[in-house]
Amino acid sequence: MRIVVLGGGFAGMEAVRVLERRLHDRSDVEILLISDRNYLLFTPLLPQVASSMVEPRHIVQPLRDIRGSRRFRFRRDTVTDIDFASRRVLMVEGTEAYDRLVIAMGSVVPSFGVPGWRSTRSATSGSRTASCCATIFSTRPSTPTTKRTRRHGAKC
Repeated sequence: MRIVVLGGGFAGMEAVRVLERRLHDRSDVEILLISDRNYLLFTPLLPQVASSMVEPRHIVQPLRDIRGSRRFRFRRDTVTDIDFASRRVLMVEGTEAYDRLVIAMGSVVPSFGVPGWRSTRSATSGSRTASCCATIFSTRPSTPTTKRTRRHGAKC
């Protein structure tokens, strides 16, 4: 059986971890993780990066380090479509067949109407993204929802 997990964020990595734990004794199971990024970004700590309490390198973990000697395989590619009828994931650089599919691709980071958000957001510049997030945190009005968001730093 071939299980394909789409998304290398918190949900995708947790899905892989649980699947490996529950299916560890089955040699017929192959788990493939597909993500367009080869790292896991620990976004709850972005405000601490912006305030220089934590270095940016401490909130990024390469997936190859997480994988270590575990069983799942990793493929870095961008998913363009899913053909449910033929059970295939279509990507920029090929296709992958599956028996079971887990879609854990996460969400898009909201910009909250901050001017210049798209120009500062890039995969190679975590500190500029964190700085922008800190600006969002400091300019939003205090409501019960934003207080919870600030404390956990889950939305930026």
